[in-house]
Amino acid sequence: MLTCNKVLDIPQREIVAEQGQYYFEEDQDDKNIKVLFTTETLAVGLNSPVAGRRRIDKKGYVIIMTNAKLNVAALKNKLTLKSSVPMNSNSFKDYQKKSFYANTAIFKKRKEVFKELNFINENNELTKKGMIAANISYVEGSMILAELIESNNLLNKRIDAIAATFSLFVCSKSTSKEKSQEASKSISAVWKIQRKINEIEKKIDFSKKEMLEVKIYGEMYEKVQDLVNGKTIFDTIESSEIYALILLKVIKDIKKLFEEIIKSWIKDTKRP
Repeated sequence: MLTCNKVLDIPQREIVAEQGQYYFEEDQDDKNIKVLFTTETLAVGLNSPVAGRRRIDKKGYVIIMTNAKLNVAALKNKLTLKSSVPMNSNSFKDYQKKSFYANTAIFKKRKEVFKELNFINENNELTKKGMIAANISYVEGSMILAELIESNNLLNKRIDAIAATFSLFVCSKSTSKEKSQEASKSISAVWKIQRKINEIEKKIDFSKKEMLEVKIYGEMYEKVQDLVNGKTIFDTIESSEIYALILLKVIKDIKKLFEEIIKSWIKDTKRP
């Protein structure tokens, strides 16, 4: 008997799509996926380093179901395949060095930004704001959200306003251009902080590609407020099952944000 938290049937082309990849990777990290139905290429493991879930399982199993007669010997050979073209070790080392030096240079510049914005102190230790940003670093706009919490007193606002603001950072795509006045105010506050960070980055000679650029969507802002204020999901959503699932996922992600921020506060209070 096979038990699992969740069974997914995802075509390979959807996994590499932005929405599919985000959903798949997040659920994988949350240990929700134990069984995945996919195309034969991914199932055999050609596009994946291991059959098991990275950093979660030590090993995994692949079950191939096909109408064609399989050449078992050929499949076994795939497990030990080696490149027919020998690796040029010198060129690989040069690539590693260039990559290392480039990443080190970016890290040093980013560190200056952290200090300027008080995410780390002069002793290179995380401040309270830095701890919040570190705990929610899986969110693209973690620096901006931490700045909103600490500098704009976001957590002193009503719970529905806090949750709605969080939705800007966890809603991955928008299908509507219409936004409420309150959503527009929150979005303006986000852009203001991003501009502030970008100005500091310019002074430290960040390239345009290296600069912080966050995508946020306000489509769920009012929906989240309505749910927090007591409306049922049936009164809140449009007549679409997919829309309801997106909203529920946003609520789940908002809950996770709250939990991570609370963890950062607990860590901060325990520091000497």
